[in-house]
Amino acid sequence: LIEAMAAGKPFISTAVGGVLDLAKPPVRQVSNGCGQARNGFLTADAPEIIVACIEKLICSPMLTKEMGKEGRDFALTNYCQERLCCDVIELYRELANLPKTKWGGEILPNPITPSLRNDGVGDNEAVCQK
Repeated sequence: LIEAMAAGKPFISTAVGGVLDLAKPPVRQVSNGCGQARNGFLTADAPEIIVACIEKLICSPMLTKEMGKEGRDFALTNYCQERLCCDVIELYRELANLPKTKWGGEILPNPITPSLRNDGVGDNEAVCQK
């Protein structure tokens, strides 16, 4: 779902597990078994409810566009490569009980993609700040 949101697409998913964390609040009940978040629909495990959500998006291009924009903003804010790398490093630090640098972060090589930051850090480095 994160990839779909990053591509600007609203989601329709059953309301299970981590999906609930991806629904941008508020989530309001629009029918029995269907909740509408700002970026998609959470449904019960019932084909007719899922079909109703698909039909709503097909018949409401503005809603589809708005949900897509909300989802993209949410995904890029909360699931960018730099943030996920920093979270993994923080987890490893906690597990290994390693000390942080005195600034609360460190510069890490990033050979995959250029940094999304525009602060003079460098084209192949990412900065982790907490």
